[in-house]
Amino acid sequence: MVRNSDNQRTMLNQDTPGQELLQDLSSDIECGNIIVSDDFDQWFDKIWKNFPFTGSKIAWSKVPESIELEIDKKDYEESIVSFFINITHKAGVDESDVLVVVGDSSMNFSLQSHKDTLSKILLYIVSMPQHTYIIPIDSSWCLCYTMEGYMSFGFSTNLLLSH
Repeated sequence: MVRNSDNQRTMLNQDTPGQELLQDLSSDIECGNIIVSDDFDQWFDKIWKNFPFTGSKIAWSKVPESIELEIDKKDYEESIVSFFINITHKAGVDESDVLVVVGDSSMNFSLQSHKDTLSKILLYIVSMPQHTYIIPIDSSWCLCYTMEGYMSFGFSTNLLLSH
């Protein structure tokens, strides 16, 4: 899959807000299905460079053809996973493509995984009190789950301007 981070084992043992998540995902981490890294700042830099922001949030209204939906409270789990599957299909994500997950609060690390593994662990990740961002390695699009109960998606405005 992807190369393991040197800090991965240490991060599993740190007392951080994301420790419970890492414990929940420990079997997938140990077998290499999920890569944990302390490089989350580099991924946020890519998001900041490729999307317009208002304050600390992506300004989805300024992202052409973006999608913003409220998470269905009655079918919470189904709506989250369904949105992920539909959006990654729309974005042309192959099963072998690596996706990166970062959060703006509870996670002081990034997760990297393939689409199929990520779809299985998604509910663990979005249950954390934070805005969760999922991007491909090239940050050409971004999917976001907010703690206020919204799901958003859009292609990079830089990508759209270059075509």
